[in-house]
Amino acid sequence: VQVRYKARVSNQPYDELLRAVWVFGNPSKGTHIHIARTRHYIERFHTIPVPALCVASDGTLDVQFTNINPFENERQWPIVVEFISDAAPEVLFVVGSFEGNLLRLMALIMCKLAFLAAVGVFFSSVFSYPVACLASFTVYVLAATRQFITESLDWIGRDVTTSLGSLEDFVFACINYLYKAITVIIPDFTYYDGVDNFVSGKNVTLMWVLEGIGYLGILQTGLVLLLAILIFHRREVAEVSV
Repeated sequence: VQVRYKARVSNQPYDELLRAVWVFGNPSKGTHIHIARTRHYIERFHTIPVPALCVASDGTLDVQFTNINPFENERQWPIVVEFISDAAPEVLFVVGSFEGNLLRLMALIMCKLAFLAAVGVFFSSVFSYPVACLASFTVYVLAATRQFITESLDWIGRDVTTSLGSLEDFVFACINYLYKAITVIIPDFTYYDGVDNFVSGKNVTLMWVLEGIGYLGILQTGLVLLLAILIFHRREVAEVSV
């Protein structure tokens, strides 16, 4: 197994290195004891390999962190260590291979590309080529920033519900409801973004991929293609005669 962490310190050392001692395991639970003396850069992610024998039978791993410099003949530096809340220490264990993780990531990316291709077909059946390109790009931006826009409009919606007395409040409320109607078709691309997991070495789960294929790759892509077919199916199929 591996322990991955990122730390912040006060009174930063002269060489920007955090020296510490990690003790893994608990003899009272019948586990092996492993001591790791680390010298890591501050505010960067680091991974410490830990023997699997340190993991207890109940699936827990006891960790003791000591903020001291274990290396002899090195300058001691009094610091206070803080583990960042949005990057808390994690225990990682191997569940697959790099190749399998890459294939699952590529499947998620292909689902997003299939949806964008369906959007391009839909707008091409309604508008001219330049307008269809701009409309497709707009859908991509909305899908890529949907989480941010949704949080912003939700805040506006909560604010105007208590003070809906002006034209500006009414316009904001209409925009909020219109966007919620649009999101029925436009997916949240950030939900299907497995790049961060892949880069950090975390597993892109099979259930996540199956959900992306079913909901994004089949349901929503099929819905957009169906709308394109309904609009375009009455177009005549002609042949040039000499």
